[in-house]
Amino acid sequence: GRRGVTDTGRLWLEEFAAAQIHCHDCRGDGTWSQWYIYTTAFHWMAAQLTLGSSDVGPVNTLERWITIACMIAGLLFGATIVALMSSQIVQFIIARMNKMHLLDDVRRFLRQSQVNSRLAIRVADSVRERLMAERALGEDDVDGLHLLSKKLRSELAFEIRRPHVL
Repeated sequence: GRRGVTDTGRLWLEEFAAAQIHCHDCRGDGTWSQWYIYTTAFHWMAAQLTLGSSDVGPVNTLERWITIACMIAGLLFGATIVALMSSQIVQFIIARMNKMHLLDDVRRFLRQSQVNSRLAIRVADSVRERLMAERALGEDDVDGLHLLSKKLRSELAFEIRRPHVL
């Protein structure tokens, strides 16, 4: 900060001192504490990482820590949203790829078995339709139903079957 190569003839610590920002963490001689200088640098770094504004003007070390914490929370929130969206997209792509592999296996089997092309097309189309169709869940497919009490489960079963019984 105080020594180093510069193309403008200025150093950031000199600019920092020259700014004469009203600072509650200043010492009696008008200099800044090590913590205030450190948190200022850390605040600038957090602003760069989070695409936050570095124009925020905290005037003491506590305010800088709070600003930094808010920026990091924003970074974590944004990263969480991106991660959730990415995982959903990846799950969709993997499910689609698995279905396509099943269809490719059927086509390969039909080709290797030298099945008539008309029948092979009908079989492949039927498999594709069933792969793309959403299957209705049965009671055995829903693991959470096993957690219900017997009474509540029997009420649910009656409700589900009532249209067919009456």
